[in-house]
Amino acid sequence: MNKRNRGFTLPELMVVLAIAAAILAIGAPSFRDFQRNNRLTVAANDVLGALITSRAEALRRSNNVSMCTSADPDADDAVCGDGTGWLVFEDDNGDCIRDADEGGMIDSGELLGASGGVVSQLVGGGAWDSRDNIFAPTKGSFAQATVAYSDPALGADYRFARYTADARRYRRIGRGVLAGQAYFEATSGDAPFDQLSLLGSGMIMRGYVRGRYRDQDLAAAQLEFRMPVVGRFGAAAFAGAGTVAPNLSSLASTTVLPSYGAGVRWLLLPKQGTTVRVDYGMGKNASGLYIAFNEAF
Repeated sequence: MNKRNRGFTLPELMVVLAIAAAILAIGAPSFRDFQRNNRLTVAANDVLGALITSRAEALRRSNNVSMCTSADPDADDAVCGDGTGWLVFEDDNGDCIRDADEGGMIDSGELLGASGGVVSQLVGGGAWDSRDNIFAPTKGSFAQATVAYSDPALGADYRFARYTADARRYRRIGRGVLAGQAYFEATSGDAPFDQLSLLGSGMIMRGYVRGRYRDQDLAAAQLEFRMPVVGRFGAAAFAGAGTVAPNLSSLASTTVLPSYGAGVRWLLLPKQGTTVRVDYGMGKNASGLYIAFNEAF
């Protein structure tokens, strides 16, 4: 004969509930403490990270660097205010407020484009390439010329043109490769300040923050020697010079800025020649660390 499952009796259920309530009463405070401690740890790590970044940037830039809370610190137009994130910024006047320099050209509105605007460009050009590998060339040449034109007819607020010329040459010397590059850029018309020729990048004129020096025209050149060391590891040393000027005739008479440094390479994909490079560049009262894929040029 089948026996019926009689389930729980009311007294048994009450005992189980009483035991569960006792366990929750003991464990709930500990769980709340755990959550609170975890939040405090995360917040403390965020503050520590921001402090370390601020100190490093202050030393690298030789300038005041401040930090503040922000609702969206990763945004391009991030501002200080109520929030859980931390914003680290260069503070030239040391007032701990992220703003345009008081009395500066952007603050006064003297710069074209300081109040924003739309740039819409039509771009064209041509190139000639005889390199044996586009990622890690050891011989051959590369030349490219482009023209970019912005006009209200294209939906832009500014009418200007930009002309660029880029020439590179590669030659094997022993186990290494000597690479050279000459770069020229000219801007005509009424270009907003953020569309002018900007000196400095991880590709050419390493060591300078991009846009620290800017004007209508730019000329720069560099040499780099690359050499394998052991296994997949290699090394490189580079040196160059460049300048910006308000017009072509002034390029030869303006102060020439130096750029030099060295780096290491790790061959990530031997078949394609893809490398991971780490370069440290220096210039006039400036320096920078660059981590990227493939060679600078």
